[in-house]
Amino acid sequence: MKSSPSTINNCVVMKIDDRLIAYIESLENDDKQVREYCQEHLPQYMIPSMFIFLEKFPLNSNDKLDRKQLPKPEFTLNTVKHIEQSETKLETLIRDMIVVAFDLKSSNIDLTMSFDQLGITSLGIMKLLTLVRQNMYPKIEYNILISNPSIRQLASVLQPLIDTTTDTDKSDEKCLMREDKEYKSPSFTIESLAILLLIYHYIFPVWIIHSTIISFSKVNSIFMISLIYVFFVPMLQLLHYKLAQYLLFFNRNIIKQGEYQLFSRDYYSCWFLQRLWSLNTLQINLLLGTPFYNWYLRLCGAQIGKNVFIYTSFIDMPHLLIIDDNCYIGMEVILNNFNFNSTTFELNTIQINSNCIILTRSVLFHHVHLKQNCFIKSMSGVTGTHEMNTIINGNQMYVDNNGEDIVKSNQKFNSNLSFLQCLYQMLCLIFILCLYVIQIYLLYSIHNKTSLSNMTLIIVSPFYLLLFSYLSFLIVVFLLKFVIGDVQQ
Repeated sequence: MKSSPSTINNCVVMKIDDRLIAYIESLENDDKQVREYCQEHLPQYMIPSMFIFLEKFPLNSNDKLDRKQLPKPEFTLNTVKHIEQSETKLETLIRDMIVVAFDLKSSNIDLTMSFDQLGITSLGIMKLLTLVRQNMYPKIEYNILISNPSIRQLASVLQPLIDTTTDTDKSDEKCLMREDKEYKSPSFTIESLAILLLIYHYIFPVWIIHSTIISFSKVNSIFMISLIYVFFVPMLQLLHYKLAQYLLFFNRNIIKQGEYQLFSRDYYSCWFLQRLWSLNTLQINLLLGTPFYNWYLRLCGAQIGKNVFIYTSFIDMPHLLIIDDNCYIGMEVILNNFNFNSTTFELNTIQINSNCIILTRSVLFHHVHLKQNCFIKSMSGVTGTHEMNTIINGNQMYVDNNGEDIVKSNQKFNSNLSFLQCLYQMLCLIFILCLYVIQIYLLYSIHNKTSLSNMTLIIVSPFYLLLFSYLSFLIVVFLLKFVIGDVQQ
């Protein structure tokens, strides 16, 4: 902001009530010019919600900024000189939902005021999307809100979409409402049984290890336990997952996308399968970003192309995932295709066409279809269908017609792995697993040779977990210092 055309002497940005507030030291008070400059040079989520201009910053006795003396922002809209009254019921409904979603203290809102000026946050825009879907138009997509960032613009887009609803759709909706009134209640019996099965799924490997102790001699038992835990537990869990998938969805169409009644047999089948996948990911995080993880996903029903790098395990339903060739999905990306409504739940496919890149901690939710050469930057929310060469950065979305930015990103992330590189990845994984086995072996040795072996498991377990963490830390430090060494940028 200091590099903007305005005469700004200094500025400081603070986070107050989940909003970014910019305090600006300047003799001028040109809010519009500064905001437009920020919109040109910053992503949407980094633009301050409010600009407070001061002639001089308050300083403390050390001539440093005294943050406590800065005036507190007032998140009210009473300062607006001219307020346009709602002309339609639709605009009134949107205004009321914005007040709730953005946590505004006043409903005195100018219909032409942008969401940025109202103090938009990523959480607020998601709340608004949910409210519009529940109360107004259930098929609205995320990009509609971003492309129409005011009450009047949004109402003008939603009105024809709502009006095109046919009488047949309305009658079907009434029938659905009647059915919703008779929706099933949660079943304590089914949920209890499912939890017991999940506990069995988690404890079963421990039973296998216990059987191994009895079967093998004492000299080899610790090593065999470690090997079984590291290598065979993920395979056993995958077998459980495939067995549950076959038994729950045999000769039925629930495996496909669609909308289903909450607390029905279909719901509990999907819920149980999703919980199984969550438990399995505890053991397979080591495979992230490798071809072995892609094979694991294919065995779970996902359709994964060639030269795909996936660094996330946050996937609701792997069998509804379709990824074409040459794609990159970054760390902690959430692929959410299991969504809840008031009395129903919905399964949606997430389809990612070739040459797409999704960076860290982005969220893909509801029905998503990314066409070729889409680039999703970090911490972006994505839903709906997006055309070729689309770039999404936070709440901003635009199409790169030349495709230069996307081509550069594809060259950076997508490169075919040779056979030697795959072999090197496999050797690294085996090496890491061997280190893991050595750690478990050392812990068992300490347990057998110390007096701690006679103490209760509740007392000893935290000590062993702490010791395991220290061993892991020492191994990482050793590898960083003596194996990896200095790495230049």
